[in-house]
Amino acid sequence: VLAYQSSPTMKRLTSLAVDRAVREVIQHAVERSCSVACITARELVSKDFANEPNESRVRTAAHQMAQSLAGSLAMVMCKEPLRVSMGNHLLSLFNSSNSGLDQQTVQQTVQRITSDNLEMSCKIIESAATEKAARDIDDAMMPIYTARRQPDAFVPTGPVDNPAGQQLRVYEDFARPAKGGAAGSAALNLVTSAAARAATSSVDVQAVVVEHFSNLYTLLVEGASRLVATFGNASLNEIPSHHDIKRHLAEVPSIVTSESAALAIAQMLYSRLFDSGSVLLRDIHIGILELLRDINKTIPMDFSKWLARTEDRRKINRDIIIMALRSRLLDVPAYDAIISGTMDEGRNVAAVDLAAFLAQRIVLHNALGPNMDMPLTAQKLAAIV
Repeated sequence: VLAYQSSPTMKRLTSLAVDRAVREVIQHAVERSCSVACITARELVSKDFANEPNESRVRTAAHQMAQSLAGSLAMVMCKEPLRVSMGNHLLSLFNSSNSGLDQQTVQQTVQRITSDNLEMSCKIIESAATEKAARDIDDAMMPIYTARRQPDAFVPTGPVDNPAGQQLRVYEDFARPAKGGAAGSAALNLVTSAAARAATSSVDVQAVVVEHFSNLYTLLVEGASRLVATFGNASLNEIPSHHDIKRHLAEVPSIVTSESAALAIAQMLYSRLFDSGSVLLRDIHIGILELLRDINKTIPMDFSKWLARTEDRRKINRDIIIMALRSRLLDVPAYDAIISGTMDEGRNVAAVDLAAFLAQRIVLHNALGPNMDMPLTAQKLAAIV
């Protein structure tokens, strides 16, 4: 990096920023990925190897699945948070170091350094997750091992060469070393498929689905960032139908198939929607939420409840509120109660302005769609005027 030549201290600051970013992200990524991996491995292995008399084989399969899945999930979970954290730390350290570089050069340097160090940092977290999973899976499997060791406890109920066929290939795939980012996605697909097959067990399928969605979400965020950097603040409607972003969006219903998973993901996206940072990313969040609403019809009411409990700045975010109302993501009677209360008898000027704007769009132009009456808001506005 050329900036290192003009300011030697930047190399030291880079190491410091990378270290801080990894420390900031690693605990959550490792803990969450290991938890999901060990639960999934325990339930699937105990089911698939129920008739396997060789405990060593059972232990090997459990380790292969838990370690591979934990590493893959950690990579998926940490990449975007690491990118953001590393960039923020670099920018903060460089700006406070009196490097003498102009702001544009600093920004370009931060992007370059973040890109150069991201893969290595992800590998550090992946390695930590793999090592922790190797320890945790033995604890998770211990009750199963103990039960198998009891006298006369192991009575096979089927052929002793389980698991057979496709089930066995799942574990053979986990035994193969991962190569690059595609391996993480492949591992997630394998486990999602295996978890669906084992749905009759107590495996936390929802957690696996959420992590699988997180992989797709990372691709969407990265794609949006590249487009915004190249073409400016484009909207989703301006993107061609064959673009990867729209292709990834179309994959959401095939990944999220249950109402509970749809609700969990919608709640995760709710906060990110208000902190999107670009028109395109905002549109992507709205697009995903619309797809989730079709899976779980309660999401508009839940969205309204989350909004009611949040700070006023979100309740009166004009662009997002209008899009949410148009997309039927926001329950109209519920928002009527929210905005009429937020006006605070006219003292909250921003809320009054939004309420008046909505009333005009609804009454005069019907621009937000049919059945959009907001009687409480109309009454409050009449009283204020």
